[in-house]
Amino acid sequence: MSVQSSNYSTNGNAEAATGPSASENTGAFQSVKTYLSNKDYKFYLCLSATAVLVGAGVYYFSSSPKSKKKKRPPKRRHQGTGVKKSEPRSAKNKEDVVEYEKFTPEQIEALPMEKRIDAAQTLKERGNRAFGAKRYGKAIDLYTSALAFNKDSIYYSNRAACYFHTQQYENTINDCNEALVIDKHYIKALNRRASAYEFTKQNRTALNDYTASCIMDNFRNESSAEAIERLSKLVAQEEAHEMMRDRPSRLPSTKYVARYFDAYGIDKRRRADGGTNGEITSDSENKGEEYYEKAMQHVRQHRWQEAMEAFDKAIELGCSHMAEAYEYRGSFHFLCASTDKALADLNKALELKPDFTRAHLKKATIYMEQNNGEEANSEFETAIRKDPNNADIYYHRGQVNFVTNKLEDAIKDYEKSIQLYDKYLYTHVQLGLAKYRLGFIEEGYSILEKCLEKFGESSDIHNFLGELCYDLQRFDEALANFEKAISLGADDAAPYVNKALLCLQKQDPAQAEEFCHKALEIDPESDVALNAMSQILHTQNKVEEALTYMKRAVDLARTEEELAAALQYVEIAKAQLEFQRNYPERANELSMRR
Repeated sequence: MSVQSSNYSTNGNAEAATGPSASENTGAFQSVKTYLSNKDYKFYLCLSATAVLVGAGVYYFSSSPKSKKKKRPPKRRHQGTGVKKSEPRSAKNKEDVVEYEKFTPEQIEALPMEKRIDAAQTLKERGNRAFGAKRYGKAIDLYTSALAFNKDSIYYSNRAACYFHTQQYENTINDCNEALVIDKHYIKALNRRASAYEFTKQNRTALNDYTASCIMDNFRNESSAEAIERLSKLVAQEEAHEMMRDRPSRLPSTKYVARYFDAYGIDKRRRADGGTNGEITSDSENKGEEYYEKAMQHVRQHRWQEAMEAFDKAIELGCSHMAEAYEYRGSFHFLCASTDKALADLNKALELKPDFTRAHLKKATIYMEQNNGEEANSEFETAIRKDPNNADIYYHRGQVNFVTNKLEDAIKDYEKSIQLYDKYLYTHVQLGLAKYRLGFIEEGYSILEKCLEKFGESSDIHNFLGELCYDLQRFDEALANFEKAISLGADDAAPYVNKALLCLQKQDPAQAEEFCHKALEIDPESDVALNAMSQILHTQNKVEEALTYMKRAVDLARTEEELAAALQYVEIAKAQLEFQRNYPERANELSMRR
């Protein structure tokens, strides 16, 4: 992941960016979107935290050359039987009209093998001409006759093509099976069988065949690579939809939730600096009040599940801070991807407290996730009318403008937020990233560098600077910044992931693996680290190990879209393992080339 845009990972490690950079792999893998960049960016608008270099996924495609379309030579036009008009009919020409298709099995058996091979070839050529004329039934008969003379994989594959064109998909599959028994590396037969499997909705089996043909063909067939992306996505979506039926809702990682709430506290800190911190306290012995106080205590302690349950109880029993309780519970519903419930609670909070700015901002975020930009903008405008000097408003509207690529508007919003409150690191960071992405490279870098004066003890600023250095291919400076971030942020997995990916770029996968293990010790729920580890293991051809980390990322997915994105890479990895099982000698050969 580069630092040139502002997507955010579910699990709190990271977060500003997915865009093309020097760190991204090239090749056919480019046709398969990375796991993180495929995620719903709108969920992450409210979070600013540390970015990571590369969103990971399945990277076995990355070692392949880029798929290039080759110009095909022009087809020769056949005139009549294909014999030149000026050419006299020879003895061989006369043999061409022998009706081999009428030979009985006994007559065929009586022929010497050389004669049988010649006869089969003649029948195959006639079949080809019939196929070219779209006389598929005639072609099937001719290829069938050719097979009676000689069991050749090409004749089976050609007949399979005829069956495919006449929508006889089971026959297509059977003939491709026969061709592959004779020649298991026959790429055309694999592709034809894959197409037939796809037409008969056997998508996972089709994916396996396309994967095998694509790898064996060294990724030169662009349509096969596109089929892998198409089918892996389709299979993953179907599986995700089924899994979501009984899948319980869950919160993201502890760090992510903390940073989510932190990003909605900019103006609260501004007011606290001015002498009013706005903390809500109550001395009431009412049970609802007690649960509300417990919930707030859990929030301060980052015990998010307990906080969510306590807010629910406070609402059920009633308390004197019902608007705040609804707003918090709505936030938790949103974090659990229950947007309808979140909107209902936020609307209730606004009924009770119409000037509740934070509730308007969180509604705006939900509307953005639902692709409803008009409603999102309406919420921002309402918030500004009610509370024009609230720094949170401009920061979050800036985030929306950033991820929708309205960079000039984003810059204005970040600058306004900083004007109102300049002690929040991530507003400065996002301003620098927006400038950098708009093309003002040095100015953007300078903004982040100046943050060291105010926020030099934050591991995040060093991690961001490391990423910009990486993007600028200043690798030694990048490494120094990542190491500084590690020394300052003992509980932050992101700089370890970035250092791991920098090691991978320097062709040191063992060291990269070590740093990724460290990241996962710090935050076992970091999907960034899990996917980076998958990438690192794939570069070493440890597909089975990589798959275990992908499955852990699947377990962490909250929404159906996230789940489908994670499962897509699981399906591709499974297809690769199937290839290794079916073609061990070819897999070993490819492994040796790495």
